[in-house]
Amino acid sequence: MHDNLAFLAQNYKLGIITNGAVATQNRKIDALGVRKYFQTIIISEEVGMKKPEKGIFMRACQEIQVDAPNAVFIGDNFDNDIIGATQAGLSAIWLNKAKIEKPFINQISELSCIKDKLIEMQRNGII
Repeated sequence: MHDNLAFLAQNYKLGIITNGAVATQNRKIDALGVRKYFQTIIISEEVGMKKPEKGIFMRACQEIQVDAPNAVFIGDNFDNDIIGATQAGLSAIWLNKAKIEKPFINQISELSCIKDKLIEMQRNGII
């Protein structure tokens, strides 16, 4: 995980959007040791909105200074993450670990596939 995040952080602006309580989400982020890779971390309780609300995605884009059409959101919850992001104008990659059958083209089943999926999306002019 850290190798992928290090690569992504060197080539992209990264942020986290997470629903939940500030203390709980910060504990999870710190336990994983990933805070250093992200330019912004937005926690729903702290900002008073949550995924799938458009505003939380727009706030993330604003904080990392990227226009929504140039942003890609990677998430594992189809309704909150993928629908929310795309309705806010971002591209999205669905981390579909359970391999649920849904007609969504930009999906991966493992985090290790993110780099290849981003390259594919760039080649296809999606991002």
